[in-house]
Amino acid sequence: RGCPHGETRTQTVFAKGDPLSTLCFVGEAPGEEEDAQGLPFVGDSGRFLDRQIAAMREYATSIGVEFPAAPYVCNVLKCRPQGNKLLADGADIAACSAHLWAQLRLLPNLQVIVAVGRVAAQTLLGSEEAISKLRGVPSLIGFGAVLCIPIYHPAYLLRRRNNKALHTKTWADLKLAVEGLR
Repeated sequence: RGCPHGETRTQTVFAKGDPLSTLCFVGEAPGEEEDAQGLPFVGDSGRFLDRQIAAMREYATSIGVEFPAAPYVCNVLKCRPQGNKLLADGADIAACSAHLWAQLRLLPNLQVIVAVGRVAAQTLLGSEEAISKLRGVPSLIGFGAVLCIPIYHPAYLLRRRNNKALHTKTWADLKLAVEGLR
């Protein structure tokens, strides 16, 4: 309830997937469908992310890397922002990021985090750089030897379906995430 969005959400959207997974995807915030169902990434972006994960699984098999059956998926914010708009002053991210870090620290087998979009990447990396600068650069993050791979958000990619360069860059980043599971 410390988050400004706690009063307007339908429910908290905590996570889905296996908390024992070696792989985690962190997004920005729940959308309307996520708020209704109580699960992250279940709308159009979630379906796109599911296809990306399936492709990652195939790639992992092709290079002999064990891929988790159910990667862990969560968001920086646990409550849907009104109108899907983050607060300009960042108070919502500040209020929720401590919960995110606590959540991630409880994942005992975590090796790789895919930061899905600008907000997740900036929050996890403590950066103000644009996602175009952060993606493509794997980084170790603060609580151990956990590799963070920033990618463009599926919603961004869906709005740019015909931009093959963006999709190619994202696939390269997702392959880096799989390779980080070795």
